[in-house]
Amino acid sequence: MTFMQTKPQQPSRVAAVFRDAAISIKIAHQTTFAQLAEQLTRLAEIHGELMCPVQVRLPVPAYVSRNPARRHAVE
Repeated sequence: MTFMQTKPQQPSRVAAVFRDAAISIKIAHQTTFAQLAEQLTRLAEIHGELMCPVQVRLPVPAYVSRNPARRHAVE
């Protein structure tokens, strides 16, 4: 039987650069993109125009297999 080994997960985060500030915030696990867009719109009203793309980081559990790595033959 194979068991998954996981590392502790980091919180989900969003980083955004506005005209007057750079902000990094934690987001709840069940946050939708619509809710995130609403929150960024409210922040833009306070901190000015969004200047560059928003970076969203979501935790992905690390998977460590106990099986040996497969080697592929090259012909």
